[in-house]
Amino acid sequence: MSMKILVGLDGSPCGYEALRQAAMLSDESDLLVLYFSPPEVRLRDHGGDPQWVQRAREALAEQIFKQARDQLPQARRDNVKTVVDNQPPQIGLPATAEAEAVDWMAVGARGLGPLKRVLLGSVSTAVVHTARVPVLVARSPKGVASQAARGFTALLAYDESPAAEAAVKLLGRLHWPEHATGYVMTVIESLLAGDVPDWLREAARDAQSEAMARAWVEEHEEEKRQKLAMLQSLQQRLPQPFASQQPIVAEGHAAKAILDVAEGQHIDLIVMGARGLGPLGRLLIGSTSDKVLHHAGCSVLIVRQPEG
Repeated sequence: MSMKILVGLDGSPCGYEALRQAAMLSDESDLLVLYFSPPEVRLRDHGGDPQWVQRAREALAEQIFKQARDQLPQARRDNVKTVVDNQPPQIGLPATAEAEAVDWMAVGARGLGPLKRVLLGSVSTAVVHTARVPVLVARSPKGVASQAARGFTALLAYDESPAAEAAVKLLGRLHWPEHATGYVMTVIESLLAGDVPDWLREAARDAQSEAMARAWVEEHEEEKRQKLAMLQSLQQRLPQPFASQQPIVAEGHAAKAILDVAEGQHIDLIVMGARGLGPLGRLLIGSTSDKVLHHAGCSVLIVRQPEG
């Protein structure tokens, strides 16, 4: 079934990068809904004449949408709908997503461009927190050419929550570029999370403590084996790009673990659920999502926990 994808534009390179990634991850039959909220216009020669102001806003929107279409593959340029809004984008984008019943949306990570509109920072963060649909926060790869040469790489951070399951379903509906590679990971607490207890420091001199320590280590290793088996089972439900790579069971703080894997594997897109459970929980209104969103060197797709 075809999808509808909302793309927030502001005239900046990051806005057009959001469009590029939305087109790449969707099919030719999917409808791209292009959104633009023109900034306040002041015309010195015509004062505050509402007609001239409206014409200026329309001309600006027409130019933005023309540039957007020009950057799309030829086959995608006709299956496009445009929306010009008078609301601030942090309000208008979530409202338009609902009104248009889109399946997901994309915004740029930083919109500092000719219009000086920050589509992330205030706008993107607000959209991620308020939109009821998945939101892709797009960052430009270090080089589009190099990405094309090595292939597109995605990372799913999974924690068995309803939000993570919603992310799995969305991944199955996306279009994956040729030679795409997908990794799956989860995070567990480190063996020595928090302060090392006094009894462990005495383990070398206490045979009973040594036995307890060994049992603790065995329990931790069993948890890792269980999580690895869970991820291997998950791979069978994911699109083909995620089927062949070894699953990753990381240890430690969730945000840092996700960011470390993303950097080490040269990830182009991190996919994670919002309002999850366990170490990957505390998402969206919490430290994990905020740190991943603001510190990742790549795009991030946040999928909200289903309502109800």
